[in-house]
Amino acid sequence: MESAIIHNFQPCVFPGLLQTRNYASALFSTRLSDDASISALLDFRRDRHRILTDPNPPQYVSIINESVFRHQVGDEAVMREQIRRVGEVARWDHVHVRVLPVSAGAHLGLAGSFVLMSLRPPGSLTVSVLELFAKSVFVDDEDQVAEHAAVFNRILDASLDETASLRFIDAIAS
Repeated sequence: MESAIIHNFQPCVFPGLLQTRNYASALFSTRLSDDASISALLDFRRDRHRILTDPNPPQYVSIINESVFRHQVGDEAVMREQIRRVGEVARWDHVHVRVLPVSAGAHLGLAGSFVLMSLRPPGSLTVSVLELFAKSVFVDDEDQVAEHAAVFNRILDASLDETASLRFIDAIAS
């Protein structure tokens, strides 16, 4: 089951598909897990990254809250590497990164992160994945998914366009 389109909103951390190993390691080390569990999570994350470099990758649209770029995870070198990675991947043809400025004010996305995945044919299913503290919840109810899509589109409308987002990322990375 492969995704044709992935829409991702992250108000607190960089999206998993864009995380560097060092950033993910710093993030996972805050969990109440042992080193073996963290290593397994990092390996799983690395394997998931391949989705963006497959020969037929999905269209990936990610909205990242501006505060994510300023919230220190790991040391300065980890953050610099992470931000540069986002700037690099954002230039790929199938990847679209948008920054939601804090000046956008209140929005429904403040309730938490979510991912909308539209699957490739033969099916036409779109699911929403709500990322919670210790698990993910998959929503396939058409009305709820449509509501999540509407929220995503509103947040997208409030975000910087791709060019302004890249300028923002480049300025933070330097």
